[in-house]
Amino acid sequence: MRKVFDTVKVTYYMFLFAFFPLVISRIAKLYFITFYKDGVRRHQVWYHKKQASYCRFFLCKSIPKVNVEIINDNNEDFERPAIIIANHQSMLDIPAIFMLHPRIVGMAKEALFQNKMFSTMTKYKELISNATPVRTVVEYARKKMASGFSFLIFPEGTRSKTRNVLPFQAGAFFFAESLKCDIIPVTIYGTGNVLPVNGLTGTGPIVVEIGKRQEYDGMNRKQMATYWHDYFAERLAMIQKKIQG
Repeated sequence: MRKVFDTVKVTYYMFLFAFFPLVISRIAKLYFITFYKDGVRRHQVWYHKKQASYCRFFLCKSIPKVNVEIINDNNEDFERPAIIIANHQSMLDIPAIFMLHPRIVGMAKEALFQNKMFSTMTKYKELISNATPVRTVVEYARKKMASGFSFLIFPEGTRSKTRNVLPFQAGAFFFAESLKCDIIPVTIYGTGNVLPVNGLTGTGPIVVEIGKRQEYDGMNRKQMATYWHDYFAERLAMIQKKIQG
């Protein structure tokens, strides 16, 4: 009976997380091609807004027995472009970030671009493949930030199965070092409990904490990797302590 229940839950989440956004993406593609052949770029703003709204609905409203708390003590509005860095526990981390503001783009795995289910979504969300040469990605990030977008990076490079913060890759901070831009840390707690790497869904609180924006201060990528790893480890421990009492 437990296996049946888990299968139903996984199917439900897959519909919400994958198949329904696929339908939205296909409608968006038809909408752009039919009405705005010469203005797709301008009307992609519409898609970014709808995607952010859907991510908020999906994470905050559609998952039973899961309470999502967004902490923004510094009143960050994401109006000034920055590099957004976040710890990575689950596939749910993606909507957890994209729901915060429509003007957020980032990298995605090359497999998503090759997957017919997700290729349209990655295109209109204006993501870039992680198989792209780093300097090309930097220039893409520079261009998007010049037009008002923030750029998302998961410095761990992969999801943490233990939910502890994995070592941060120094290469992830090549962007901040090259662009000399602000960094906004977003600490995510609980997504690894709700949707762990093995795909079985659970329950529990999710906390998305938007940290204080930090201007580029001359640290090199290795120094930033060490500094921000310690920051996320400390913030996760504090959030966990607060939740567990």
